Amino acid sequence: MGGLDSVSTGMQGMDEAIDMLRLGDNVVWQVDCIEDYMRVVKPYVEQAQKDGR
Repeated sequence: MGGLDSVSTGMQGMDEAIDMLRLGDNVVWQVDCIEDYMRVVKPYVEQAQKDGR
């Protein structure tokens, strides 16, 4: 799973379901409130920081 151009969402289950994100992917979320969005974005940003991105 994953390659040089793959990045983690910060959520293992999501990574497994979508086989990781690829650099350049466009991701669109429709949410009812900012809290729903933050539950997805916060782990992604934390993982990106750990990965030095």
